[in-house]
Amino acid sequence: MTMDACPEIPSDWEDEDSIRVWKKNLDHQAAQRIGRETFYQNFTVRVARVDRDYTFDKNA
Repeated sequence: MTMDACPEIPSDWEDEDSIRVWKKNLDHQAAQRIGRETFYQNFTVRVARVDRDYTFDKNA
């Protein structure tokens, strides 16, 4: 799988403590290990704060 074929996977967290708890979750760690061994040659993690978020949906 190339990075072009791999979609971005956004993740939204209430606060940094919630991220730390998830990072220590054993099921999550097992999934990460499987991902590294089986699916990914490389990946990027980007952590950012969102100051504003706007959505337009003509069909809404």
